[in-house]
This record gives sequence, structure tokens and C-alpha cells, in this order.
Amino acid sequence: MAYHDPSLVRVLPKEVNLSRDWWLVVHQDLEGVPRIRAAIDFLETIMLRDQHVLSGLPEASQS
Repeated sequence: MAYHDPSLVRVLPKEVNLSRDWWLVVHQDLEGVPRIRAAIDFLETIMLRDQHVLSGLPEASQS
């Protein structure tokens, strides 16, 4: 996320690999509720779309 901000300084070496798991928990009775399903679908979409940002990796150069 901070890769492009020149005012920030890297404090860990590039070899350090930090990773995390993300879990979305929904009660079984609510999973089929349209607004809950919409929220689940939205979260899945943005997590997949923005996984490079969430992982802390620089974006691929756009050519």
C-alpha cells in the first residue's frame, strides 16, 4: 500500500514475507438473505481485485 509514498521508509528487508488469511463468517441462516449475499459477493470481488494492495506487493507496471 505504501510502496509509492516517498515519505515512508522501508524498515524490513525485502525478503520478509508477511501473509495473512482472511475469513468471512456468516451464520448459516443468513447466507441466503439477498443483502447478506450481496455483501459477501462484494467482499469477494474487492478482495480478489485488490489482493496485490492487501499483500503489500507493488502493482504490476501498466504498459
